[in-house]
Amino acid sequence: MNKTVSKKFGLAMLAYVLTIFLMASLREEYAGTVWYWAFTILPMVPVAYAGTVLFKSVMEMDELIRRIHTEAIVFSAFVTGFVTFCWSLMSIAGMPEFPAIWVMPMLIAFWGLGLAWRKRKYE
Repeated sequence: MNKTVSKKFGLAMLAYVLTIFLMASLREEYAGTVWYWAFTILPMVPVAYAGTVLFKSVMEMDELIRRIHTEAIVFSAFVTGFVTFCWSLMSIAGMPEFPAIWVMPMLIAFWGLGLAWRKRKYE
């Protein structure tokens, strides 16, 4: 990721954290109104922007870097899907339901692990 992309992504994540705090502090005050729903989904605005930044950066990568990211994303999708599917099956046996809010952080974390793993192959 180049510095411009990193800066834009970092600002998007900072905005995400700030909107989480804003959402948490204003949601209860506006319970029962349309603003309640607006404040609840407010953090998705910077998340959407971050996704756009990432997508555009992948489109500008050279072929090798794009291949590494593609392999890392496939790894992330598989591991995240495997973990969540396994957890869902275990919930039939009495384990608590998997909280869906953890899917996106898992995807990102496993993408990072996948990047580290796949970059080593091409060094």
